[in-house]
Amino acid sequence: MDKRLIAPAIFGALAILFGAAYASVFLILPIPLFFKLIVAAGILTVAGAMIHVIIQRKKELKEEDKDDLGKY
Repeated sequence: MDKRLIAPAIFGALAILFGAAYASVFLILPIPLFFKLIVAAGILTVAGAMIHVIIQRKKELKEEDKDDLGKY
């Protein structure tokens, strides 16, 4: 695995884990099913976005030069 991909992967995994933990606590509470489904949909949307960002970052890293400091 490329060293530059480790940080986005870790942050993505942490965001998904925190979202899952939040959802699990929220889904246990005695509230109407409609609100539980909204929270679950929101968490799944965020998880999907994080996965998309990680894949996009991986593609960007493959396309750019090894040393991109020359751009600055």
